[in-house]
Amino acid sequence: MFVKQISIFIQDEKGRLADICDLIGKAKINIKGFTMADTAEGYGIFRVLTDDPEQTQDVLSKSGFTVSTHDVLTVKVPDTPGGLSKVLNTFSEKSLNVEYMYATAGTLIAFKLDHIEKAVQVLKEIGVEVINRSQFLSM
Repeated sequence: MFVKQISIFIQDEKGRLADICDLIGKAKINIKGFTMADTAEGYGIFRVLTDDPEQTQDVLSKSGFTVSTHDVLTVKVPDTPGGLSKVLNTFSEKSLNVEYMYATAGTLIAFKLDHIEKAVQVLKEIGVEVINRSQFLSM
């Protein structure tokens, strides 16, 4: 039900993102979604969703990058005014904390939550589609 996200800790230097994307591309891995966050200390976290997270982690680790994995929930947020608000309010009402989120394609949003299994249940209760890994990879 979850999608494996790869988080890469990188220095804020010219060409570092290109280096990472080159390594991923040369390994014939497709990036399906991403976000970049910077920190005040001159570092950043590049979070990616790929079609082969295990190989992505292996390729980047072997190239000296600090890499971690996390489960994220990919959700097809209703493409209507207030659609995202509906999802976020539901999480809030059910005491689910959104640690971060980012758009991947169209209205598909990746959520990192404190209780991901509970989130799946509450989204189903309100009729919001959760996208599993195989569905995500076929998009």
